[in-house]
Amino acid sequence: MNTKDIKKILVPVTLGENSKRLLAFAIEFAEAFDARIKVIHVVHDFADYTLLPFPLDALSELKNSFIEEAQQRLDEMLDDIVKDKKSDNVETQVLIGDAVIEILECSKKYEPDLIIMGSKTHKGFEKLIYGSVAQGVFSKSSVPVLLVNPEGKIPVS
Repeated sequence: MNTKDIKKILVPVTLGENSKRLLAFAIEFAEAFDARIKVIHVVHDFADYTLLPFPLDALSELKNSFIEEAQQRLDEMLDDIVKDKKSDNVETQVLIGDAVIEILECSKKYEPDLIIMGSKTHKGFEKLIYGSVAQGVFSKSSVPVLLVNPEGKIPVS
């Protein structure tokens, strides 16, 4: 892939403390290539909790409130970063399900030239329990993945 061919970038975010820095980096990166960005956040699927003694209506309402909250936080994060800049090249979407699967499915549909995502390394027991979304995407993606250490220095002007 020639770097001049980077026209669409997928940016999965967690909405954690480092997501804003990662998104700011991705937006500047995209501007350098005049590329479009799709920012996504994946909400865990509440279908996994149907065996718990909760009414399905309550789970559905909870899921919808999580989706609305995530979309609002994505929009606020984007507004904080782009402020007065033109943001026609950035779109956001909240997805539901397993993060790795949803990111890879979104990648198939959106057909980005690059995925930019943060990578927080879990160690020991945490790695066994949580795994790594970044590693899962990196190892299964059909497009290049740029992993950014969210706790390191991110070059943003």
